[in-house]
Amino acid sequence: HLLFSIFSGKILYKKRNILKRIFTIPFIIEVLAVLMYFLNIRLILPIANTVEYISSMVPTLSAFLVGMYFSNFPLKGIKFQFEILIASAYKLLLFPILVFIVCLIAHFDIDTTLVFVTLSALPSGIELTTTTCFSQNDKTPFAANINALSFTLSLATIPLMCFITNEIYSIIY
Repeated sequence: HLLFSIFSGKILYKKRNILKRIFTIPFIIEVLAVLMYFLNIRLILPIANTVEYISSMVPTLSAFLVGMYFSNFPLKGIKFQFEILIASAYKLLLFPILVFIVCLIAHFDIDTTLVFVTLSALPSGIELTTTTCFSQNDKTPFAANINALSFTLSLATIPLMCFITNEIYSIIY
């Protein structure tokens, strides 16, 4: 049976299919970028500026795409799940507290600490896994629940973490 599979090209086809999945355009670009970094190769200015402008658009475009997907998603599908609440609490409360402690230990000023705490308290809704769930139509309700709940909770946790940071800094310094 194995010999038939080899001669019929089924195994070769499977290997080609695996290679096609591995060697995608983003993978090739990542390899080239790493090589350019380690070989200290600089891009010419027009290309470097274009890459910088496009990379600064990524968060905005990903938020726009997730918003487009949400606009087609029925609100009845969003459910309040305890697992998502616990994961969101870790991300939105515990992680900013840990970042705050590190900033206190490193003796950062209040402005730098507020930036780090705010960035660490942002919701994790716009991630590769969530966007992939949407694009592959796989577990879209679960991804929508994560986005909706973490975004909703972040409306309270970000100001709360900034307030706590400001109050503790006013007491300590």
